Amino acid sequence: MPVLSSIRRRASRVLVVAALIASGSVVVSAGPAHAAGCAGGVVCGKVDNQSDFGMYTTVGLNSADATDRCDVWNRSGGSASDPGIWKCWQRYLGPHSSRGGNFTGTDIDAFTFNDRPYYLEIDGKSLLVQQGNWTKISDTQTATCKNYVSSAARCVVWYTG
Repeated sequence: MPVLSSIRRRASRVLVVAALIASGSVVVSAGPAHAAGCAGGVVCGKVDNQSDFGMYTTVGLNSADATDRCDVWNRSGGSASDPGIWKCWQRYLGPHSSRGGNFTGTDIDAFTFNDRPYYLEIDGKSLLVQQGNWTKISDTQTATCKNYVSSAARCVVWYTG
């Protein structure tokens, strides 16, 4: 039965790869967010919106064929101010939902709240970011946003990779 044998070989290969990853024999590294997406669809930036407010995310930050513009306050990532306007695709993310993350193949490059300022914890610093200003994150980061005060959210950016 050639079909059954082929299925067994494929299943064996998948198990071997999974075992190598689990044992740490295979290391996947990722740099900053980029238009090409995340490292093999494995290590990807994520936004987890646990707040009561709608927000926006982008993939393909600074992609030549993007049709929107994002006013990014930290183009180099991290907590240092490095403002600039980049081409992007703005996508609405409703309250209590998430987008991107490891093994999803979707790499979130930046996020914002277009209708309200938001508090931000990044690289050990606390900041207040004005509405419509985008915060850039890397492939190895997740931003978790929760209700903070009645009219604003607080987002904590942390490393997942």
